[in-house]
Amino acid sequence: MGEIVEGQEYLSMDEAAEAIGWNKATIYEWLGRLEMKTTKFVGNRKAFLKATEVERLKEIKAKPWTAGEKQSTKEEGVV
Repeated sequence: MGEIVEGQEYLSMDEAAEAIGWNKATIYEWLGRLEMKTTKFVGNRKAFLKATEVERLKEIKAKPWTAGEKQSTKEEGVV
């Protein structure tokens, strides 16, 4: 079970990975793409995600097109 701080539920990265069905590396990849941040609490070395963000990632796993538009890279823009 995650941590609840000021009414907000947080899940550890291990709990998030289990809930979503992805490994932690995939979660970190998506966090970077979506500019989501992890949270660390004093006295605890683990990284945590808000439960609402875990739900968002579950939605993306089920429906990847809901993640938004793909960012173009320099190579893609070259003609």
